Amino acid sequence: MRIVCDTNCLISGLLWSGPPSTILEAVEDGKHHLFISREMLTEFANVLARAKFAAILRRASLEPEELVRWLLGNATTIFSRPLSEPVVLDDPADDMIIACAVSAGAEAIISGDRHLLKVGRYRDIPILPAAVLAERYGGP
Repeated sequence: MRIVCDTNCLISGLLWSGPPSTILEAVEDGKHHLFISREMLTEFANVLARAKFAAILRRASLEPEELVRWLLGNATTIFSRPLSEPVVLDDPADDMIIACAVSAGAEAIISGDRHLLKVGRYRDIPILPAAVLAERYGGP
């Protein structure tokens, strides 16, 4: 399945166990094809650099760069075309996730973001919590 995961899902999946990590394991096993845009990669790196993640990364003996390398090694980076009109009115920055999914021909967006989940679907792309995807399509 062709998927786009938001930053919340990616970080949760890389740092903790649970449905997001199940999805990322399935990506590693080739069961899902993960897509990101350059904008998403920048946001991912910036979020990992926040002070609140420093202690978590230290406890896991990880550096932010290792997680960025994981993402670059397991996702296809694409140039995403901007949307013709705003979609996530409560948080316009989230439009980059939808733009990436449209440009990638994704079959689902995986998110823990309430603004994206509120949209529910864009065109024929469902926006699902990680637990729903893991339940519907199984893990690794």
